Order: sequence, then structure tokens, then C-alpha cells
Amino acid sequence: LSIHSFPTRRSSDLVPRAQLLVTGPYESILHDLLETLGVPEPPSDRIIIPTLAQQQPAILSRFSDVRAVGSDRASAQASMRTVSLRPELQFPYHLKLSLACQITSALRTITPWSALGGPEVSALLVKLLPADMWVYREVASVTGAQKNFDDAKHLTCILRGDLEFRAR
Repeated sequence: LSIHSFPTRRSSDLVPRAQLLVTGPYESILHDLLETLGVPEPPSDRIIIPTLAQQQPAILSRFSDVRAVGSDRASAQASMRTVSLRPELQFPYHLKLSLACQITSALRTITPWSALGGPEVSALLVKLLPADMWVYREVASVTGAQKNFDDAKHLTCILRGDLEFRAR
């Protein structure tokens, strides 16, 4: 797992804040993790996005002004693009990340509409399902807002509730 800072405001940057879509309390939730990992708060003109190390070539080929600000170990789940952080970090979320790896007929990237719709669908499910049914809620996300979805889908992070953390 790598933690990257992406440019957000300068007009010469390829990923200005206007080209990022953020849903839910993404930045405040991630802030707690970054603080625990000792990653300094980003400058106001940047947003931090966790990525898989294997995704770095795909990101660097599409976004020129990217820099690593830290890294940590995480455990991959069987789905390959979802990672669980070490239990001692006490982070109650899994990170679902884009991965430019083709399995079956599609790349395992995450489209912007999936990232944006997940938190809304999760909130709806919680309202519709019985109160004692636990839902893997997607609570927040960040994704590219480029018109070219083939680029935007390479830069996505979804924060999904960790039910094992809740059960503990």
C-alpha cells in the first residue's frame, strides 16, 4: 500500500481538485489513518489518495505530478484490490483501490460512477434492511473526474466499513 499526494489546484497540474470527485467524509476519515501512520497533513492544495504499489505505473502514465508521501503494509483480500490494514492501526475501514490488472474480461479498476454511487446505495440498504443485518457500507470515496473515464478509473479509493472491526 502506498500513500500518494495528488495535486489539486495549480492550473498546470493534471489532477486539480476540480478534477477529483470526493464523496462522504473521505478526507476526515483518512486523516485519522494518516495521523496514526505518521504521514504529515498534506498542503491545502493537495489531496492524499492511497494506492496499490502495483498500480503506480498506470497512475504515473496518466498523471504527471504525483509523489509518494509514505507507505505501510496491508493485507490483500482475495478480491486483490481491497486491502485490510493491520489490526493494531485500529482503522475501521477497508480500502478498495483501482488495479490495472485484467481478470476475466475487465480491468480491476473502479469507475467514477461506482465510487460515487457506493455510499448512496449503502445508505439506502441500511434503511431498507433489518436493523440486525450488518452491511459492508461504502462510506466515502475519491475518484478522478476526467472526461476520459479510461484515465479517471485508475485513480479511485473507496472506504468500506470493516465488519470484523465492528465485531471485535
